[in-house]
Amino acid sequence: MMGRHAGAAGYCGVHRDAGGTDSRRTRRDKNNFAPHVGTAWDFTGSGKWLVRAGSGVFYAPNISRNLMPERQDFLPPGIGNYVVYPPFLPVQDPGTGETIWNGTCCGGQSMGGLPANTPGLIDAVFEASEAFKTASLAAAAAFPSGATTFERTLRTLYLYDPSFSTPYSFHFNAGIQHELRPGLVLSMDYLYQRGVHSILGRNSNRLGAADTLSVPNALAVMDRLHGILGCPPGKDGVDCAIASGATISDYGAFGLGICEYASPGFPNPCAFPGLNPNFNLVDILGMQGKSRFNALQVQIRGTFPNLGSAVKNWSLLASYSLSRYAATAEDTASCLSGAVNNDNVMAFYGPSALDRTHMLSVASLFTIPSGFRLNSIWRINSPLAQTVFVPPVSYGPGEIFLTDFNGDGRFGEPLPGTNRGSFGRSITSPAELNQLISSFNNNVVGTFTPAAQALISAGLFTPAQLVALGAVANGGNPLPLAPADQVMLDSFITTDLRIARPFKLWHERISIEPAWEVFNLFNVANYDLPGNTLTGLLSGNVGSISGTTRTNRPNRAGFGGGSFAQGIPRAWQFALRVSF
Repeated sequence: MMGRHAGAAGYCGVHRDAGGTDSRRTRRDKNNFAPHVGTAWDFTGSGKWLVRAGSGVFYAPNISRNLMPERQDFLPPGIGNYVVYPPFLPVQDPGTGETIWNGTCCGGQSMGGLPANTPGLIDAVFEASEAFKTASLAAAAAFPSGATTFERTLRTLYLYDPSFSTPYSFHFNAGIQHELRPGLVLSMDYLYQRGVHSILGRNSNRLGAADTLSVPNALAVMDRLHGILGCPPGKDGVDCAIASGATISDYGAFGLGICEYASPGFPNPCAFPGLNPNFNLVDILGMQGKSRFNALQVQIRGTFPNLGSAVKNWSLLASYSLSRYAATAEDTASCLSGAVNNDNVMAFYGPSALDRTHMLSVASLFTIPSGFRLNSIWRINSPLAQTVFVPPVSYGPGEIFLTDFNGDGRFGEPLPGTNRGSFGRSITSPAELNQLISSFNNNVVGTFTPAAQALISAGLFTPAQLVALGAVANGGNPLPLAPADQVMLDSFITTDLRIARPFKLWHERISIEPAWEVFNLFNVANYDLPGNTLTGLLSGNVGSISGTTRTNRPNRAGFGGGSFAQGIPRAWQFALRVSF
């Protein structure tokens, strides 16, 4: 059912779509044509007005980070790159697949969350590293024998679609420019960018999807749990299991849910084994992703006349943009970008994590009496957008009965009624967020997800039994409402100032310029910088968009050094420049 093919960099892989076997080699995109064209016209002939336009096609090179995981899965063991994330993924012998280290140390504790200075932690990491090196050398010595990681695990997260196309974007701009006075120009431009073929991962095996229910597998799963509890097999033993205290999590632990137990020669015995039970999770990196950027930009730049002896050599650059950046993923260049809706990868499209509606920046440089130079940069940006998600209840195999609202096998889905980047865009206040949460609590919580409906339709469980097991949307528990004084994502405001006084020495052959630099001059508190925003999970916890007020905001821009840490609490430094 699944065929082997050469991957994007020449490596073996598998691919299957709903239509059947696809064993093609990954397409090598060799016809990339990137024309550029531009024009400018002084339509008055005065030299003071200018109309311009330009467009072009720009291709994005495939970064090596996106290729390394494919090498890891499909090259023979012991060669190539190997990345693991213990304790989430154990360190394994590349030749045998045996676990070298499962990420525990220091008295059986999981390394997740342990401080780096925990006694024994670093020793355990280095011990595992040395053991892996030894095992890797042994596997490489037997090259090319031995099963690949994929052939052992029958799963992959980063395999390129055979129909690979190089991501590219089309850019267009048009604008008008006017010279206000000699050396001072005002311009207004419309900017448009359309990106296509960006990476978007999809579970092509549809593991855990509601319509892949295997009734024989489900009955076998039920029999195993019922046997341990001393209950009758099959559906006749469900009431007995409930009386014994069983929950949907117990059934999930035995395979009634989404799980990956397929191994070479043994198909996945779980109740929702996907399209092909001979494989586990098979994430294919498709090229369906898209993005769109629209902006209106107004800019004034140039020099102003001296203001007597008080201000001389005054230059200014001021820019304002009104924009929107929408995409199918938060990072359209990363292999980690996955479809939110596995069965309709283009459905979740909206403002991305880097979208800002308003951006204003002003940079000024002038000289004041006694030869001092003042240089300042003022920046004001409106808040970023955030996507609203219902948090998973258990993160276990039975989660598809709790938070998989569309039956695609993924869980922890967007809050119904929202889209990508809704918080801060279509949701403009805590009250509006609470309206959506209340609608979810009233209309979704306690209902049956498509996976639960599949069990009912197959006659394996009754609705009353699933309710008793807790197999209902969000476990039957309402989401907490956001506090009335819940904060929205923060804007970004900062002012940086530099005061310098140059001196000329040795017949002006040497210039010495001491300077004092202040960052965030007015000490404005900045929160929610890119990569450190309030989480969109509706957990009600501090640090989320449903549990954070002005008194407990945890993500203020941290302390750093100089211009590499924008928006931090006020900081200053002395500098000395010597030119010769």
